[in-house]
Formats: sequence, C-alpha cells, structure tokens
Amino acid sequence: MNSLTTIAILGWPIFGLLLFASQKDPKRGAILSILVGFLFLPSSVGIDLAGLPALDRDNIVALTLIGALLFGGRVKMPLAIGGGFYMLAIFVYAVSPLFTAMTNSDPIIAGPRTIPGMQLYDGLSMSAGETFRLFPLFIGYWLITSVRDQRMMLTMIVIAGLCYSLILLIEVRLSPQFHKTIYGFHPSGFSSSSRGSGFRPRGFLVNGLVAAFFTLTVVIATLAIWRDDRTRLNEGLNKLAIVKPRWFGLAATYMTSILVISRSLGALLFGAFAVCAIVLFKPRTQLLVAVMITTLATTYPILRSLDLVLHEQLVSAAA
Repeated sequence: MNSLTTIAILGWPIFGLLLFASQKDPKRGAILSILVGFLFLPSSVGIDLAGLPALDRDNIVALTLIGALLFGGRVKMPLAIGGGFYMLAIFVYAVSPLFTAMTNSDPIIAGPRTIPGMQLYDGLSMSAGETFRLFPLFIGYWLITSVRDQRMMLTMIVIAGLCYSLILLIEVRLSPQFHKTIYGFHPSGFSSSSRGSGFRPRGFLVNGLVAAFFTLTVVIATLAIWRDDRTRLNEGLNKLAIVKPRWFGLAATYMTSILVISRSLGALLFGAFAVCAIVLFKPRTQLLVAVMITTLATTYPILRSLDLVLHEQLVSAAA
C-alpha cells in the first residue's frame, strides 16, 4: 500500500461531492458517485478508526453520498423504509452482532496462545459496521422511486460497464496489474487470478469473481433495457426507439463476451440463467423466479447446516 491509497480514501469526499455536483439531477449525480467510487477506489484496505468500522471504499462512498443528499440533494429522505415489518427486520439485522458478542465471551486457548473472548465493545463495533452496510439500501430507497429512475440507473450501469471493459480486456491479456500499479498492492492473492493459460481480470475490484459479477450485472442491465425498448416499440409506445434496441442488443453481446473471457464459471451459470429469464420469460414469470432464488438464498444456511448442500463442490466449481 502506498500513499496514493490513503490520499484516494481521504480525498474521496471532495472528489465525490464534485461528481455529485457535476450533474443537474441529484439522482444522476448520486449514481455516478457510487459507480466511480466502487469501480476505482482501492479494495481490501481501510483506515482504522477507534471504536468505529474501518473507513474503506464502501463506507467512505456511502457516507459522502449521504452527506451530499442531506445538505444539497433536494431528495426526500424518510427514515422509515416500508412498513413496520421492514423496519423491525433492519433493526434486528443491525443489533444482531451484539448478541453474537454476548454469546461468545469465553476465551479460546490453543496451546500457548490465548484468544480473548468478545466483549460489548466488539459487539458495538460490529453493529456499527452492519449499520454502515445498510446505507446503500437507504440510498437506493431514497433515489430509485420511479420507472424513469430505474431506467436512468440501468443506463448508467451499462455505460460504466462498457468503459470499464477496456480495463478488463487489457488485464485479460497482460494479467491483473492496475490495482498493483496504482495503489501498490494486490487486493487479493494473485494466484487466484490465474485460470488455465490466461488470467481473470479484476480491474480495481477485490478479485476476479467480483469483476465477473459486475460484468454480469451490466449484461442484465443491458438486456433489461433492450427487452423494455423492444416491448414498447412493438406496442407502439415509443416510436423513437427504432435504433435503441439494436444498439443495446449489440452492447449485451459485447459484454457477454467479456463475461465469458472473465473465466468465472459461477458468473457464467448465473448469466446463462439470467439471459434466458429476461429474453424468454414474461414479467410475472420473472417475478416468480426471483422469489424462488430469494427463498433459496434465505434457506441456504439451514440447508447447509443439515448437510443438504454440496458446499465444497459448489464453491470449487464456481471459483
């Protein structure tokens, strides 16, 4: 890690506010700030603060954006999200680390080494960290309030992905070196970037798997816009979109090729499933599939504890 890493993290509030202010629409400025911070700030590093979560990429981007929205965003920011059930779920999620600390207070003795048990201080610190993780949820709830906002967000994700693909293409050929060159260290083991006779690109993200899933997100966003434009065109709702579906279709094809050369089987499997769902299924069927995936994700810990999931085999295959 070099001095540029510290400068990038501590200097982000100024740069992030400039990005936010560069757009007339505060929602567009907020999305731009999130994308640039996520894609280019250093990964796997943070500035430790006593009693608080580390000031890393995710936290500094969220805090800067919340400050911008509070003092100049002209965006309604209600503290309550949805009904009482949702607020209860958020509260339980935020305070659950306290119960983890309370039930793990016994020290662990391993030979000559003693690991002290968790204390209330640890629980409060972890609870603050989980609260920070909720900031993007609140930001999305405040910003994405209409179909127009959804369209704008997806379009900006597509543009960001197309620009970022140039970095990924270079790293496929020359190996993942951008993060090391700029910030002085690899955010994760370099050996994980080697796949067969080539490399998994990662850009400034933590590893190749995260980069592959970001690419998958871009593919999904592109196909969603393409499907929406085609539907509107066929129904005569948007006669000006004669060329748009074609261009978004080409962009989806290009980003799919980037996903393929990213050499991540897990992202490829998700991508194949997502392409089929977006292209072939009707909206109601897509919603049903989303509910099924959510149910599987929420029940996975129980299934794994009962040894009903081949966890090790799935992880090794997806990685």
